[in-house]
Amino acid sequence: MMVGLALVLALGQATDEHARQVVERMTFPDAAAIKVWTDQGPEYKTVLDVVLKRGHWVAAVKALEERLGPFGDAWAIEVKLSEWGGTHVARGDRIGEKGEIAFNMRRLGEYERKLRDFRKQAEELRKQGKRMTWKVPPIKYERILHHELTHVLQGEYASPGWFHEGLASWMGGDLNYVKAFTVAKKPVQSIEVDLSADPDDEYGRGMLFFLWLEDRVRVAGIKKLYGATVVEGGDWKQALEEATRLEWAKIVEVERAWSAKRAASAE
Repeated sequence: MMVGLALVLALGQATDEHARQVVERMTFPDAAAIKVWTDQGPEYKTVLDVVLKRGHWVAAVKALEERLGPFGDAWAIEVKLSEWGGTHVARGDRIGEKGEIAFNMRRLGEYERKLRDFRKQAEELRKQGKRMTWKVPPIKYERILHHELTHVLQGEYASPGWFHEGLASWMGGDLNYVKAFTVAKKPVQSIEVDLSADPDDEYGRGMLFFLWLEDRVRVAGIKKLYGATVVEGGDWKQALEEATRLEWAKIVEVERAWSAKRAASAE
């Protein structure tokens, strides 16, 4: 028993150390780049205090390596502070050994400003003995790291948007995506339906798929699926059939029924 415990502790320490090494090799924004945003208001500092905290990155890398697979020691990953149109708060990718994660600071700052107003309203309601409830819970900033680092792991592997974003959303573990999907009364369509017309659907619907997959094959099964697809380059549909031991038509049928029930319970 003591030998087994020592081995577990050693493996855990090795995982921690590799996660720290991955983060130490990453390139982060310098003080000048950070100041550009913190000078624009306290809401930006609030966001940056979370998304640039090295401990959050180490925790995210460790979680991904345990649940999916390792980061390449030769990868060069850069974190950027940027802005672009649209609603997405961040983006991540990797081409070859070059990875990049960019935060949409304009969008994140606006979002945090709204949250501050909501918190003030909640405090006023609390003084009146009332309580504010969220239809869609706020985004957890630290979980954005898990999501975008998953895209770095996925690299150039080609798969449908719901598969690509679903895996990242599942790994991010922020049910904000599912809640937003259900509150918007989005229909739980067959996973074979093209969702690219509204990319936001790919997040919520894709996450529902991977929640179903976790329920069926557990985390170990998803890790095996990741290895068969992203690492080995295998066909995603065939890998899902092998992981679930179901033919594709049955996967489509069973998953849709499960996800529709799950979505209904989240409303």
